[in-house]
Amino acid sequence: MGTETPAHSAQLRLVGESRTSPRENKQGKICYADVFRLTDLPEVMEKMGWKNSATLMKKWFDSPGYTMTREQKEGLVGASQYPSHLLETSLITMEWALSFPRIKREYDGMFGSRNLYKSIPPIYENPKAKKLLIKRLFRANKFTESPQSFGDLTKSALALDEEWQFQRHSVDDNREYLNAWWKDSTTADPDLDDMWGALARFTFKIAGEGTVTPKKKVVKSGGQSSVLVEHYEINVSRIGVYIRDTYDFNGNQYLGHWSKHSAPHVRVYPLSYFAGGRGEKGICPDDFVSVTNERFNSHRKMTGFGGDLIVLSDVLATTLKRPFRFRVTPQDITNIS
Repeated sequence: MGTETPAHSAQLRLVGESRTSPRENKQGKICYADVFRLTDLPEVMEKMGWKNSATLMKKWFDSPGYTMTREQKEGLVGASQYPSHLLETSLITMEWALSFPRIKREYDGMFGSRNLYKSIPPIYENPKAKKLLIKRLFRANKFTESPQSFGDLTKSALALDEEWQFQRHSVDDNREYLNAWWKDSTTADPDLDDMWGALARFTFKIAGEGTVTPKKKVVKSGGQSSVLVEHYEINVSRIGVYIRDTYDFNGNQYLGHWSKHSAPHVRVYPLSYFAGGRGEKGICPDDFVSVTNERFNSHRKMTGFGGDLIVLSDVLATTLKRPFRFRVTPQDITNIS
């Protein structure tokens, strides 16, 4: 595997030969193997049933070369400002993500938990989330003398991400990878899956929908009366959860050893990789080849293709059984905004 060149188009390659004895002068055993090209990976993923992984990788290969910046990767630049042809907004669904039990547990945990011993509040009720929501409301001019509604969870994740997102939760599938490495190290097949191949590390983001209601008081001064807003009641009645991820090959990262023909097609030998070896298995030849971020970047430099993607899912809206309510004063708004 490595940078693609026209020489890689050959389907078969002589990879080694040996003679049983110099005196016999007979041709020894010859091994042939399909050349493993980096661009074969989507096809391999299809064989494994990794549909979303294959689709994302194929789109990366088919897109003109583009390397996202750190600011774009970290979401410091709005996704609407990213090249539109490198936005993937229709492939990943919340239904698909939550079909993986470990991801469903992460999702459920965001809503908090209660038992006899302790109560963990939902993550959207913490102080930082409140502050960000207040900033969103202020920017949208929702603090007026009249009741206002905010948020519209029928909008796309792209729109909500810049308008009403106020909390996030990072999901790291590293434990799944470590489990796979342990199983592979003890001769069992690793059980990596389409979630690991497509997203692995991603972010659940939360947007809100609700109302802002001013609470007024009468103030008398110099014989005159005026009505002022004493505080605002903010009521978040619904939240929308969606996924944001980046599909890129920034930095140094080992992505497994892959094979076109030998099931389970991907194995994990990180210790061998970091020690500088290939972690070879199999005989004549070992057809597991290490895949790294460096290989993808070399491919991009050589071919001019390979565009980093921003991935957004659909929005899963939930009506809260216990609405998130809090109040904020005009002075608080001034201090926060």
